Amino acid sequence: MARRRWPVVGAVVVAVGLAAVAVLAWPVSSPASAAAGRAVEVAETELDDAGRNHQVDDCIFYSGQARGQAKGCPAGWSRGPWCADFARYVWKGAGVPGADELDSWARSGRKYGERHGTWHPADSDYTPRPGDLIVYRDGAFEVPDGASDHVGVVVAAHLGWVSTVEGNVTGGVTERRFVPRVAGTIEGFASPAG
Repeated sequence: MARRRWPVVGAVVVAVGLAAVAVLAWPVSSPASAAAGRAVEVAETELDDAGRNHQVDDCIFYSGQARGQAKGCPAGWSRGPWCADFARYVWKGAGVPGADELDSWARSGRKYGERHGTWHPADSDYTPRPGDLIVYRDGAFEVPDGASDHVGVVVAAHLGWVSTVEGNVTGGVTERRFVPRVAGTIEGFASPAG
């Protein structure tokens, strides 16, 4: 009886091995443009910059870059919700065309994509690419108010998983990994124009 199990075990090992090879050979989504690739570099650099990737007495570096210095904040820092300020800072630093169209609200990511024909709703078959903005649905993190709740920058996408770098998550710049189609909180993705 033990001899009959070995062919089954062998077949399972071969199947698992072939599946692993298929996963490793599956293409990783690449940036659509040089600016999108630079956006990934800027986002990852900011993730590692402990000197400014967090709040200090409710003051945020990225808001200061978008809105100017607020009274009582360090030079170049300001106050307010700042996930979109972070996304704008990343895209501007990467040279994404039209990055100045992003404002301090998460919904500006969607508006940018709609204006430039680069908006991809979450329920489409679009595969996010590094450098895209990921826009979260109304009510995903806050009480629904008719506006998108949050925005971040996609830094990697592979096998349905997305890695993002986002501002204003637990008071800092944070990297997250998840499956957007399962998460149910994603409104869609905006790709850089051009």
